[in-house]
Amino acid sequence: MILGVNWLILLNILTTILILLYTGTIIFTVIFVILENRDPVKTISWGLIIILVPVIGIIAYLIFGQSYRKQKIFSRKGLTDLERISIMSQNQIIDLPKKEFLKDEKIRSKRKIITLLLRNSKALLTERNRIDILNNGRETFDSILYELENARDNIHMIFFRWESGNIGNKIRDILIRKAREGLQIRIIFDDVGSWKLSKHYISSLKNVGIEIYPFMRVRFPYLTSKANFRN
Repeated sequence: MILGVNWLILLNILTTILILLYTGTIIFTVIFVILENRDPVKTISWGLIIILVPVIGIIAYLIFGQSYRKQKIFSRKGLTDLERISIMSQNQIIDLPKKEFLKDEKIRSKRKIITLLLRNSKALLTERNRIDILNNGRETFDSILYELENARDNIHMIFFRWESGNIGNKIRDILIRKAREGLQIRIIFDDVGSWKLSKHYISSLKNVGIEIYPFMRVRFPYLTSKANFRN
């Protein structure tokens, strides 16, 4: 009887400890979700899921709700980029008073504002830029095809959405022809935005020496929130 009572007391203590741990885990996870500073709708959704179905909710959040890869990749990349831009901006501040810069009337007349932007926001001075305003798809694709046809040394392209089709096949054919002419061609495409791009399509470009790589490859885009850090 005494032994039975002891086991009952022990069971009650263990039950109390488990309930406290269980409740503490739920509270901690909900607070963590709130402090993560994400989209309010997602925060509320995950919070409700964790409260209503705690075990499944916490497991689901750890698998699908966390952005481990994003935090690791972009924090590292951000530090590297910031350091590189900081060095470049300091070099431009030093070089700006030199004669080769001051020969350019546009730079000379805007020297103060250029220096201010370099010091305050590390906005680098770049030259020989051109901006074309393209109002619709027809203008955009016509411009892309024109520039590809007239490329003479190298081609560098970045696509979010790229797929085979009338325009996609035209671009592929031009790129293959240009690669055979000896041009250096490098392409980055978004792995989610261009998920319809077939392996055969990509292989046809690689086979002629074109460097083509996906940005942030995702194996199962419909099953993980890691699929889209593109914004």
